Amino acid sequence: MTSLLLAAILVNPSSILVNGNLAQGLQGWAATPKAEVVSVSGQAFTQAIRFDVQPSAANQPWSYELKQLLNQPLKKGDWVQGEVWLRGDASTRAAVVLQESSGSFISIGRREIDLTDGWQKVSIGGSVPRSYRPGETQFAVHMGYRSGKVDIGPATVSLRPAPADLSQRPVTLFGEKGELKAHQCTLEPIPGGVRYRGKGDVRMWDHQAIAEIASPLSVQNTTLIQFQARSPESQRINVVLELNREPWTKELTRLVILTPEWKTYRLAVRMGRDYAANEAAVKFQTGLVNGSVEIRNVSISNVGGAPVEKLQLTKVFEPPTSDEWIPAAQARIERIRKGDWSIQVVDSAGKAISGATVELEQTRHAFRFGTAVPASRILGTTPDDEKFRTLLKQNFNTLTLENDLKWNSLDGKIPDEARRATAWMRANGFRSRGHNAVWGSQQYLPVSLELPAEELWRLVQQRIREAIPAFGTELYVWDVVNEAVTETGLWDKIGWDKFPEVYRMARQLNPGVKLAYNDFDNIEIAQATPQRLQQFYARVQQLLDSGAPLDIIGLQGHFYRPKTEPAKVLQILDEMQEKFKLPIEITELDFGSDDDAEQADYLVDLVTAFFSHPSVEAIILWGFYEGNHWRTDGAHLLQRGFQPRPAWNQFTQLLQQKWKTRVKSETSQEGLVRHRAFFGDYTVRVRHQGRTVTVDASLTRGGPSKLKVVLP
Repeated sequence: MTSLLLAAILVNPSSILVNGNLAQGLQGWAATPKAEVVSVSGQAFTQAIRFDVQPSAANQPWSYELKQLLNQPLKKGDWVQGEVWLRGDASTRAAVVLQESSGSFISIGRREIDLTDGWQKVSIGGSVPRSYRPGETQFAVHMGYRSGKVDIGPATVSLRPAPADLSQRPVTLFGEKGELKAHQCTLEPIPGGVRYRGKGDVRMWDHQAIAEIASPLSVQNTTLIQFQARSPESQRINVVLELNREPWTKELTRLVILTPEWKTYRLAVRMGRDYAANEAAVKFQTGLVNGSVEIRNVSISNVGGAPVEKLQLTKVFEPPTSDEWIPAAQARIERIRKGDWSIQVVDSAGKAISGATVELEQTRHAFRFGTAVPASRILGTTPDDEKFRTLLKQNFNTLTLENDLKWNSLDGKIPDEARRATAWMRANGFRSRGHNAVWGSQQYLPVSLELPAEELWRLVQQRIREAIPAFGTELYVWDVVNEAVTETGLWDKIGWDKFPEVYRMARQLNPGVKLAYNDFDNIEIAQATPQRLQQFYARVQQLLDSGAPLDIIGLQGHFYRPKTEPAKVLQILDEMQEKFKLPIEITELDFGSDDDAEQADYLVDLVTAFFSHPSVEAIILWGFYEGNHWRTDGAHLLQRGFQPRPAWNQFTQLLQQKWKTRVKSETSQEGLVRHRAFFGDYTVRVRHQGRTVTVDASLTRGGPSKLKVVLP
């Protein structure tokens, strides 16, 4: 390996990869599973590595992987740059990573990209967080997302000098004569800028003023964005630096609350990848503006290696949400989540024992606290998998298989991985949600919407017959239909009368399982529109009016900026309770922020509001660990290596301390102790004069409120 490395360095002094040009095929590379070498024409290179990616529902992205260990030491503070050429079928996706080669696989640089049939050069980079010995880091391409062929071309990994500090003489990328372009809206010209007028009736990103960056951006450098803005109504705009095409990869997202007076705003970000000229843009998203906004004197500059913290940036996080709702919420929690429990200790003759020590330790919440999980973590054998499962057992009582139960194959059958993972959940005392039976757009279906309507309906019925009865009552609920407000292609084709019909089929096939309808952007009202909520109400009402057996309303809860006030969330829940009188589950909760305090404060507020509402019966996080989280905008609660963010600490303190009953007291002359305790399962331990009795008992709403313990 050493001689090959030296040879590669002599051929390409900048690269620390063996056979990075693939001239020797796969030599120096590890491919999982098997890959083949194919010829390439029309490019500067003549060979590529081809994978035929066919992931199962339980696979992780790295189940299809091309990687190479870096046989060179890296020092803390080094800047490492990776580049690779990729192409693939239109359905495919890849992640390019520089990371540790074992343990927690801490990332140095990472980027996901949707592939096309044209070659793309993908760049990633990052500052090395600590020193590594040869072989402790690796360069890899992960492809186990979607089926299709993926081709990987030449790759390089190189050490670069620290970027120059240009902060005193920034290089202008956009400004002076730069023009803000309108996207799906009208912009009125003002001196040096534009004015936008809106009604706040579309999504934030539907209306935008766009500054297209005609210069390339480097992964090493910091980009500084400066502009002036005002709004007579103190409206909010979202400032985004992103890839100016799908998948709209974002480098920066900041919500800015404007004032009636002109104010200068300075934002900056260290770029996570290279961008070619005209490939990136800064966007001022204005869709939720109800009034007017003026933006002028926009400039975008490269300030090289200038530390972000030294650029006199504007603090633009949202102000804290109002806490006026909290006392009432806490009072409701005390009233609806607890019960009065009377425990009497007697001897074998039934005589009361006074002075006995009674310890109550809650072992399980009656309320459903849960998270989404991949089956691969449930079934995996690595130390990280074991740690992951331990955290599940310590903190949750309900689990949702994130992707493994979705409709992924034409036969509609449940994958073996999903069956085995569900069996583990049952064996370890978890309640399990079924997510989801039918998701009605081409993107989420294994069948073509070009098929005749009759054939589509036959396949939908086959899916319902396979999925809903598959686990009996091991799953307590199925999301029968997911997102019928936005994902309408299937129902438009086969007829909306089939929407309630699948619920009737499900009830006949499995009378013991509850049936839910699951959708998003309802309680997240500040980032959606009032019309969106009304459309959701119409879908629920359609089910009820048709007599469909709907047991639970599922509200996803993917929160972004602008944040919805918890008081407004409670108001919407009140409205739903009054309108439909059905139990509600928060099925997919997350909130992304790179500000630890903001994420923690808002997540705790949301969880408190949900737990306080009488119609809510479950709060399910949509993942918590960075290594298995669908969002890349800081929505995880635990970093790679299982390092907790403040949000994790505060969330688990609610579950394990504030909302859990652990008390110790002595019986009265009548042999009684009385406590107000959270509903759930308990270990009750009684001690008196050297004798000890331990019993398991439950306190449930509507259940027995008295317990008698016999001490022999």
